[in-house]
Amino acid sequence: MIHTLTGSNVHAIDERVAQIVSDYRSSGGDSIERIDADTIESIDAVIAAVSSISLFDPTKLVIIRSLSAHKQLAEEIETVVDRTHENTTLVIVELQIDKRSKLYKFLQKNTQFESFQELQGADLSRWIKQYVSDRSGSIDNQAMNELVSRVGEDQKQIQQELDKLLLNSPDINRQVVESLVDALPQSKVFDLLDAVFRKDLEAVNRLYEDQRAQGEDPLRIIGMITWQLTQIYKALYASDKTELTKSGVSPYSAQKSIQIARAMGGVQMKKSIDDLVYVDIAIKNGADPDTALLAYLTDLTIS
Repeated sequence: MIHTLTGSNVHAIDERVAQIVSDYRSSGGDSIERIDADTIESIDAVIAAVSSISLFDPTKLVIIRSLSAHKQLAEEIETVVDRTHENTTLVIVELQIDKRSKLYKFLQKNTQFESFQELQGADLSRWIKQYVSDRSGSIDNQAMNELVSRVGEDQKQIQQELDKLLLNSPDINRQVVESLVDALPQSKVFDLLDAVFRKDLEAVNRLYEDQRAQGEDPLRIIGMITWQLTQIYKALYASDKTELTKSGVSPYSAQKSIQIARAMGGVQMKKSIDDLVYVDIAIKNGADPDTALLAYLTDLTIS
């Protein structure tokens, strides 16, 4: 059996590899060889790995990662597949692969091809609930939305936080998430903008200082503010949060974006974005980054 695992969802791919390894060992197999293709010196070593079987184990599992990083190996993929022993399970893990390439087309046609993409929206919500349920726990929608708004949609990061939360209590609510899960910088920028539109200048200064204390560069903060403003601008014309969640925004962030957008209106929103462009230009032309960005945030807060 020859598997190809590809896609952007690294967490799901790693889980699939772990499942294949577990199934192999459950069947009595013990000969496992892992190969990172970008460190291979010779294609002969790969062919030897997939074609040979130990006298002490009639089966073998070979896992090759980043195959396309080795040009010759990618070009000789037909030889590798053809030389793979009938008792060898070959797993090819290729996270980034050009769908137009000969390699992609060959693997898709001649191997058990599985594509894993990042979960978003309702699919991610179902996965979170199932993960918690499988561990005899429960999580309500408010807690789930708060978790995603704090750490983003990376499944591995979410899993790590869920494991931590489940150690505290099998029943996860929003209050528990707020007390135990630290927000990533992107989420804190949303809090920063929320404080701006609440006209809370003290919170604006505190949250900005928090960003800088975490080592965030002012230009990166501008980039994150731009992203958040873009979501709010989209919310200005959205009939409901479903339109935003389809593009990967969490339901919690989508709802907050709609509330802010309705409070601002189109004229103020356009001015906010235009002014931020001027701040970015000023910084790149030598203005003090903190002074320029804080002045922008202060003006936006008190206007």
